[in-house]
Amino acid sequence: MFLNIDLMDLIQIIAATLLVVALIFLTAKLYSRFTPDLSKRQDGKIKVLDSAYLGKQGKLLLIEAEGQISLLSIDNNSISEIWTKKKTKEAL
Repeated sequence: MFLNIDLMDLIQIIAATLLVVALIFLTAKLYSRFTPDLSKRQDGKIKVLDSAYLGKQGKLLLIEAEGQISLLSIDNNSISEIWTKKKTKEAL
């Protein structure tokens, strides 16, 4: 089967495809640049020591607050405490 596509139509299809791909990459770059990283903001009494993204299931956060270290699970609907320990020198 031979497609009867004019050269200008082919150029427009290629240009539109390249434009869409460029917009996707630009959007991803802007999202990563302007999305706050919770582990970098260390100015309050609660410090996020580490975080792990679990995909659609949510996120795990290791936080330090009031002399304790806690592991929290966060999803779209809830925040759950997995465990909490008192901060010791070995935990650092």
